[in-house]
Amino acid sequence: MSQQGRFSGGACCSSPRCPKDSQPVCKPPEEPCADKLVNLTADYPISRRNCVIFGGHDEPYYPPFDPKECLRGRRSKYDNSLGHPVGVVAGLVPSKPGVPNVELMRYAGNLKGFAVTYFTRRNEWQPELIDHICVEGQVLFADSETMDNPNGTLRPEVYDENEQRITRHFKVNDYEFAIELEVPFELSPYSNTVANLRPIMRAFFRKAHFGVFWTPNWYLLIWRDKGIWMVLDLNGRDKDTLRSNHDSGFPMLLVLKSMDNVIYLIKNESNLEPTDTFKLREILVVRLVTPGGQSQEREHGTRISEFDVIASDYAYLKSNLHLTLNPKDALRNRSALPVAVATALASKIDHPATWDQKTYDKVMCYGVNMCKNCWDPCIDLNQPLDLDTFPRQIRMGQFVGEVLLSPNVYEGWWKCVPMYKYNDFHLMLEKALDENDYVIFQINNQMYSLWKKGDFIYLMDPYRHHIVGRILEEGEDPKSASVRMFGNMDRLLSVFHQILLESNRSAIFHIHTLKIRNITECPPGTAPALLPPDEEVEVQSLNETILFDENYDKCLDELGEISDYDEDLASEIEPIEEVSSSEEMVEEEEGGEAGPAEGGDEEEDD
Repeated sequence: MSQQGRFSGGACCSSPRCPKDSQPVCKPPEEPCADKLVNLTADYPISRRNCVIFGGHDEPYYPPFDPKECLRGRRSKYDNSLGHPVGVVAGLVPSKPGVPNVELMRYAGNLKGFAVTYFTRRNEWQPELIDHICVEGQVLFADSETMDNPNGTLRPEVYDENEQRITRHFKVNDYEFAIELEVPFELSPYSNTVANLRPIMRAFFRKAHFGVFWTPNWYLLIWRDKGIWMVLDLNGRDKDTLRSNHDSGFPMLLVLKSMDNVIYLIKNESNLEPTDTFKLREILVVRLVTPGGQSQEREHGTRISEFDVIASDYAYLKSNLHLTLNPKDALRNRSALPVAVATALASKIDHPATWDQKTYDKVMCYGVNMCKNCWDPCIDLNQPLDLDTFPRQIRMGQFVGEVLLSPNVYEGWWKCVPMYKYNDFHLMLEKALDENDYVIFQINNQMYSLWKKGDFIYLMDPYRHHIVGRILEEGEDPKSASVRMFGNMDRLLSVFHQILLESNRSAIFHIHTLKIRNITECPPGTAPALLPPDEEVEVQSLNETILFDENYDKCLDELGEISDYDEDLASEIEPIEEVSSSEEMVEEEEGGEAGPAEGGDEEEDD
């Protein structure tokens, strides 16, 4: 309201504090009153000050809203009913008491039931399907009893002796499933007793979608589905009261509205005491093979680094796969560039020091598939490898990365001599790693990826080379592709020089630089826009597990077969003339005063 409007009432609405004769009757004053009005309601209406002035609260008195008080009052009313179940589907065949190994059959049925959820919508569950799952559990138990080793890995921290007797590899609707459970979930400072079920379940389902609940002698399969909760109970419940009845109850699927209803079902309708213990484990499909032979895998469990340490400043991780030095094999030779880029990108997402052999295999498999499907020159020997046409944006698992490849930033001569220091190889490679985080070293038709991570330097060698210092088991192949970790530049130069001596003559080398400009987690079929060319963004390492979609079995077939290529280094190609000072030539002939290369004292000068 404006000042004019506020005082338009004149003496008809004047303040009692203004002298009456100071204002004409019913005529607005030209200036507002000099005395200010005192706001008696500046405080909250039920504040202590106003209570002193006015004497007390009117009756009835309602205290102000306190959200904390409401939360404290509500907390005691959690888990107090089943609510109104969205649906209950009971089987037609009741449980039978006294059946031998019935607990294992029901555990097997839960494994099969979990696989069935991949084919069944929540409105498609029928009594016949519940009975079918129970029968399939009995069949899986019977099949497992005939196997000498039902499961390849024991994992005693996850499975007890009885659960190990049931195979977790089976078929449903011609799809092959490999199922795994994770370690039992724990939440400090709570013990895994029924009294603490709510905080533990709440924390568990923040990350997990499917869980297996176990308390001695019976199991439940619990999962979320678009805002509702599904509970598969094959032990048996009464159809009318929904209470546990393992002797004559019916197996059933309960569809509940909230987690509170699930907790009430377990705590109040399952014949459990607050002190009873339980386990809650996430259940996952770790491998799925379609009827057409396509397979998908996912990582599970705690991954253990498989780097083998040779010295305090040198370790390696070998691979089951490898590329080839044969330039006529387009796919396995030209894939070296995509593999080098993929390795660098993967190391930014998932710390390379934590890799195991299978992780490195999948990175190499990803690079080969990228070569096959995303870059035409990679599989066509008639096309040159133009690095300027390399894809700028690539999807790796659930992540999309933007990369910038700059070709031929550094170059020089690599000399096939024992000395590896104070030459182009040493100076250019050291300069490249000082000025860039990721580089790709190319010599002849070979590509190697190098990068810095923390205090270490990594070298990715996708070809079969000897690893000097490696302790071999009887019959083990001494050569393999590898990722090598170095604590200092001198050790890197020594080992890398030895690798090059195995498969190269003196030749010119090129060093390409790689910049990772962006990494974003994106749903399939989506990708962020490319950054403007002049925008510089520092990309942080994610330390996340990559969910590769590669067909690992197919990669083993394509890249696991040994493909050595021993080129006659003295044929057809004339020796390279090197321009050097007389002092350099003397050092090359005598091996130089610098430390010898790893195993390099057996090589002769070109």
